Amino acid sequence: MSPAPLGHELIRASAGTGKTYELTNRYLRLLRCGQRPDDILAATFTRKAAGEILGRVLLRLAEAATDEAKRAGLQAALGAETLTREECLIVLAGMVRRLHRLRIGTLDSFFAQLAGSFSLEIGLAPGWRISDEHEDAALRAEAMDAVLNNEDPRSLLTLLHALTGGETTRSLDREVREKINSLYAIYRESSRDAWYRVPRLQELPEAQLSAALETLRGIPLPQHRDWDKAHRKHVQAAEAGDWEAFVKGGIAKAVAAPKTSYCTKPIETVVASAYRPLIDHAKAVLMNRLANQTEATHQLLARFHDQYQQLKSQARVLRFEDLAFQLAERFPAILEADFGGGNKDLGERIDGDRLAVRLDSHLQHLLLDEFQDTSLAQWSVIQPLAQRIAGAESDHSLFCVGDTKQAIYGWRGGVAEIFDAVARDVANVHQRSLDTSWRSSSPVVQAVNQIFQNLQRHKTLGDLAGAVAGWQKQFHRHQAAESKRGLNGYVCLQAARAANSDETDLPQDITLRFVAEQVADWTKQAPGFDVGVLVQRNKTVRRLIYELREQGIEASEEGGSSLNDSAAVRLILSLIQLADHSGDSVARFHVATSPLAASLELCPAADQTDGTAGSAGHDMDVAIRSASQRGDAAAGRLARRVRRQLVDDGYGPTVCSLVRQLAPACNRRELRRAEKLVGLAYQYDAAATSRPRDFAAYVGSAKVHDPTAANVRVMTVHQAKGLEFDIVVLADLDGVLIGQRGDLVVGRPSPTEPIDRVCRRCNKDVQQLLPADWQRLFRTADDQDVAESLCVLYVAVTRAVHALHMIVAPSAGNEKSLHKTFGGLLRAALTDGRRLAPGEIAFEAGDREWFRDPGVDRGLSAADVARQAESLAPLEVQLAAPAARRWRGLQRVSPSRLEGGARVRLAAPRGDGIGVADHRLARDRGMVIHAWFQQIEWLDDGLPSNERLREVAARSGLALKLDDLDRWLADFHAMLARPNVAACLHRAAYGGYPGARLTVETERPFAVRDGERLLVGSIDRLVTVWDRERLIAAEILDFKTDAIAHHDQYALSEKVRFYTPQLQAYCQAVQKLTASGLPQTSAKLVLLEAGLVIPIPIEGAA
Repeated sequence: MSPAPLGHELIRASAGTGKTYELTNRYLRLLRCGQRPDDILAATFTRKAAGEILGRVLLRLAEAATDEAKRAGLQAALGAETLTREECLIVLAGMVRRLHRLRIGTLDSFFAQLAGSFSLEIGLAPGWRISDEHEDAALRAEAMDAVLNNEDPRSLLTLLHALTGGETTRSLDREVREKINSLYAIYRESSRDAWYRVPRLQELPEAQLSAALETLRGIPLPQHRDWDKAHRKHVQAAEAGDWEAFVKGGIAKAVAAPKTSYCTKPIETVVASAYRPLIDHAKAVLMNRLANQTEATHQLLARFHDQYQQLKSQARVLRFEDLAFQLAERFPAILEADFGGGNKDLGERIDGDRLAVRLDSHLQHLLLDEFQDTSLAQWSVIQPLAQRIAGAESDHSLFCVGDTKQAIYGWRGGVAEIFDAVARDVANVHQRSLDTSWRSSSPVVQAVNQIFQNLQRHKTLGDLAGAVAGWQKQFHRHQAAESKRGLNGYVCLQAARAANSDETDLPQDITLRFVAEQVADWTKQAPGFDVGVLVQRNKTVRRLIYELREQGIEASEEGGSSLNDSAAVRLILSLIQLADHSGDSVARFHVATSPLAASLELCPAADQTDGTAGSAGHDMDVAIRSASQRGDAAAGRLARRVRRQLVDDGYGPTVCSLVRQLAPACNRRELRRAEKLVGLAYQYDAAATSRPRDFAAYVGSAKVHDPTAANVRVMTVHQAKGLEFDIVVLADLDGVLIGQRGDLVVGRPSPTEPIDRVCRRCNKDVQQLLPADWQRLFRTADDQDVAESLCVLYVAVTRAVHALHMIVAPSAGNEKSLHKTFGGLLRAALTDGRRLAPGEIAFEAGDREWFRDPGVDRGLSAADVARQAESLAPLEVQLAAPAARRWRGLQRVSPSRLEGGARVRLAAPRGDGIGVADHRLARDRGMVIHAWFQQIEWLDDGLPSNERLREVAARSGLALKLDDLDRWLADFHAMLARPNVAACLHRAAYGGYPGARLTVETERPFAVRDGERLLVGSIDRLVTVWDRERLIAAEILDFKTDAIAHHDQYALSEKVRFYTPQLQAYCQAVQKLTASGLPQTSAKLVLLEAGLVIPIPIEGAA
């Protein structure tokens, strides 16, 4: 093993240059130097990237231990004089033995460990946990509701008026919620003072304003039509108090500039003197409004923050960003107070041995991946640890790798300038750049160079030109690795076709359709190569997926999307909505006209008229009303049945049974999406609420990945970061270079310091009225947006291995110059900026038929991948039993589902020759008779009257006919006349307990644990026997209305066998409810039609 220490290193690694390779080299060098794996922290930003790093380290060691050529390659990569197989095995075995101690993960996971180690010091509640997206969304919504509903109405209206500047909006509630969601991150990063720094100016008093306006009306003007027109507009705007319109253009703008002329006519002193007081007043009004809006925004966010934090505290949940902020605020002070000492910088004063006790390891080596995406809060936590490592006089080391050209996460707090700060602040750090691509073919690399070395050829960028030039300066020419220089490839920039005569879609939709047509053509020409279609927006992903399917291309949706795009999922959610609200006519119609309608016994209302609506002399309105009532009753019954199954079995099993019924009607994609819904349902069971609609909301908010074996994958550029594709297709290139700007701009003393100024965004006309330093604030924000957009473009074009296709819209008829878009930049860099005809190839390089080169490595086709996946035998993993006292997430089972030893489906049984209507009638009869038996405590005390029994039936919500009810009443009395049935309802049946007190409970509900499941249900009749206050016996009676002859012994035995598991479950429930090991528990099956009462053997009962 080599004991040589490793120095501090910072690597600027361009796309495809082997960033992960360099990081794993560093990790392996440390291991070979004898460093313990748990003393090395390798941190990145996603679990996928962390998994890739760990996998790469283990794989390289394993390959080196088994392959001499691989070992020679690893020896060269590590700069070792020798590397033996035994060394590789020793290091690999050491890693595997300490796999649970490895610190290769995300920054979030490291912060979670820090928070766990210092939870009391940073003020975390005991038992805190990280909330999931659905739970957090619910807490946010609840906090917003509290802000909007619980505040004093007068103060809230004043606040909202200031927030909107007095302007009316399409939906105040929606606007407030959107602003809170989009601006809360900035609130967390800034102090209160930062929001109250917009300068305020003195407005003219009313009298002076009137006088100034009168002066403006009477000034002499040059004889010029444009002067007269502009002056009239200014006067009208001033009279209306529209000061933004007053300073927008015209004479006022010229005077404010200041300019000496307007429309070739000089601006006389009398004109300027009349305009200036009103310009100053307009400036004061607009500045004060901007200050009001900024301060009101802070007040709104502060109210939300208080409510949100209170709710999270009550639920004892946090988000990962909460950990970062709380650690950033308190962790340096904790290190200073508890682990510092001496007069050196904090990083050098930290007592590593004492800190190791809290962290359960000595943190001696820090490896940071994707460092350009680090936020200030994250760096505030890491910085003292990095400084301790960098200042240590031992062999501790700091390693950072990243690329500021790929800094595409500024919108979520990433600060690329931290990369430069490390290079500046860490002593003795060695810097190097990697610009040799091991990913892309020479044509792709040359195209990347041509694009980013010629961005300034775009001559109509206006205010954005400076930012583009600044970004271009950081770009260094790339080159293909020697092994890639002979790799065949192709690059082209092409205009989309024009719309056909029968196409009425928008131009952007025609462009996306053309992209889909081209992808379909390329996949046919070059099968087996993977294609990545990259766009900027999620909504474009969905549109492209649709267009590709229209072309017969099965594409994979990356990054996750809502399951609501599936017809099967929407149908099941309609049933869930119907269970929540049986009067939802839309959901009811959806279910009633679906493949589930027959099995759920729900038909459209129009079909329930039984043909009477068309009969002669029948009142149509009466028939329709009657049909509607029957439909309402059917929907109500179905809703109750679904709710019961959701309670008894849970969402997972219920949704799974529905998907099984729907499967024959689903195509491959619909079935795949429905299976994802089953997974969500099982996840939801652990936190299910009492309202089914909450599950529908949960599904709507969940983003579900839907990867397939397809060769074509569609995703946003952000989702493509870190990936590579044989063929990359760039669509969605015609959006503006700076997309939707945020509502706030922020300022910092330097890029790596906290926010010290916040201002609501305003338009260019108002910006020109601001002080110079505030105008720079807006320009800096625009420059940062441009830089991030160029980073997105760089990431997009560097994903390609062999081919890069860039598709833009053709030139419009009125195009006079290039637009400020990705497409405009590409046309400026790769062409002479000429107009593009529909379908024209404006630029191409390389071999268009590169895929025919026998030297090109062809991947597996989609069919090959699918066959390979199907041929793999499933790996069975034996999981450890869960904790004995776990309650959440238990499978809920109703004893009635145990009948026959198997669970009964939600739908009515089939295959017995009985129709849906007969099943429904029999079930309704059973429900009513059970409700009537529920009214009986003891027959000794008499029977309820028939009127009372009719009332009970009416309250059941069933659509009952009078003749059916009369017949069932007769059946009920006949059942009670049967000796065995009547005997068990008299007190004399319990004469064996003389002097005991008897209690009767009908429809006794229960929920008890039975191993790893939860028994939930109700007992028809439970009789308990008490000796004073001591329970001595219990008997269960379960009523069944099955039609069966008392002399049919085979049928009787089958019924007893069928119902025995249910009654045994009831007995288990009673035993657990009494919690006293009650020995005398019995159960009897009461077959009402046959007049039989049959004891059921209960194991362990006396």
